[in-house]
Amino acid sequence: MFQRHHDLTVATLSGFLLGSLSIVWPWKEVLSLRTVHAGRPDEHLEPFLRRNVLPGDYTTITELDAQLGVVDKDPHLLGAIVLAVVGAALLLGLERLGADRA
Repeated sequence: MFQRHHDLTVATLSGFLLGSLSIVWPWKEVLSLRTVHAGRPDEHLEPFLRRNVLPGDYTTITELDAQLGVVDKDPHLLGAIVLAVVGAALLLGLERLGADRA
């Protein structure tokens, strides 16, 4: 099936990947909070609305972050870049292996 519908399959998978990017984006700013389990002993605050920000903007601690007890926000940018490069290298390596066998 993949050989018959290669372009459609790749387009669909690319769409899923791009569509999920806003959900899995690691650098988010909290816009509002909500109370969970109000009136119970395990009552606590959790983020309700968030927006994606660039890693450079992520380090700013907002008032809502302080309410959640956040005291330090490290974007781990170097680690993210290293993992992206490793992922790209793995992808290229697998592509070469597949081309050699074809």
